[in-house]
Amino acid sequence: MEEAVLDRLAAKSLEEVIIFVFDVMTPLLLQGVKRKGVQVMIDRVGTVSLFVHDQDRAKEFYTNVLGFELRADAALYPGASARWVAVAPPGAETEVILYLPDENWEHYKQVVGQSQALTFNVTDMQALHSDLKAKGVKFVQEPDKQPWGTFAIIEDSEGSRLVLVEQPKE
Repeated sequence: MEEAVLDRLAAKSLEEVIIFVFDVMTPLLLQGVKRKGVQVMIDRVGTVSLFVHDQDRAKEFYTNVLGFELRADAALYPGASARWVAVAPPGAETEVILYLPDENWEHYKQVVGQSQALTFNVTDMQALHSDLKAKGVKFVQEPDKQPWGTFAIIEDSEGSRLVLVEQPKE
């Protein structure tokens, strides 16, 4: 059976394969299906941390400029000045944590304002480019069409570079 499934998938586009994996395989994994004697216990990426200098400024950028939802904004622990600030594109499962490095995460201060290899999928690069330009967002790389998709690189409020990718249209 596995060979038949693989043969059918080989004839599909990358997008169709991804849809198959998420629509068919994810429910099986979530049910605790055993693969080679190992029960799958990790079902998705929950959060990605983006280290920032100013949580309020970053929250403003991600919610009001990029249009993300604010999912959480709470003190890390009682009396903490740093907060757990979670944002995400509407409907997304994975959240971006706008994390202010404190004394426990001192080694991350050096990555604030640097590329943190974070990529966001885009449905309409032209429209997004126009919208973000109108909002004053700095494009480090203007949209560039490649065989694998169209990409652009923007700079957020903290100077971090974010990659935007629109998959190629079929």
